[in-house]
Amino acid sequence: MLTYHPDNPLSAFIHQSGIITDDSRICQFAARVTITTASHILQEAEVQVSATMDASRDFGRLGFLQARVDPLRYPTDFDARWQRFRHADGHLHITGTHPKKMIGRYTVTITPILSAPKH
Repeated sequence: MLTYHPDNPLSAFIHQSGIITDDSRICQFAARVTITTASHILQEAEVQVSATMDASRDFGRLGFLQARVDPLRYPTDFDARWQRFRHADGHLHITGTHPKKMIGRYTVTITPILSAPKH
């Protein structure tokens, strides 16, 4: 089954950014991540990201693989069923509310770091 769905923000982000170009459902990539929570801001941290796209058009999951992002201050795992994913201008934007008061409402911007094409 084709995993690219242009109306699914995670799928569109993964495929249109050139992170994957086939029917893979799981991928890992380097990204610059900015997170704003109720109490903290993390600016342009370089993070390894893992994305899993379900067979369903409506879902997908994304998480950070490195401990550079403190999970006590910032959300680190995202599910399209519970957070709002939006793909625009080469970035993936995620908004949601975390149950921990220190995190609360948050916004996340993920920008892939793509390596230069090899000649």
